[in-house]
Amino acid sequence: MVKIINKAKTPVRVDEIPIGECFMSEGKLFMRVRNNGGYSSVCLNSGVNQTNIHNDTRVQPVNVTIEVV
Repeated sequence: MVKIINKAKTPVRVDEIPIGECFMSEGKLFMRVRNNGGYSSVCLNSGVNQTNIHNDTRVQPVNVTIEVV
C-alpha cells in the first residue's frame, strides 16, 4: 500500500529527483533508481522499469509512505 503524504511541491526535472525518492508523472507513481551505472524510474503501479522518461521531463515530487503487507 502506498500513501501519498505531500504533493504540494513545485514540479522539477527528473534529474533533480534524488535516488530513492518518488514522483508523479501522468497520474502514475514512480521511484527514481540507479540502474546499470545510470538512472531510471520504476513505475510503482506496475513494477516496470521506465527507461523512456527523459531527464528534462518536469514531474511532481511527492513524499510517500510505502507499506509492504
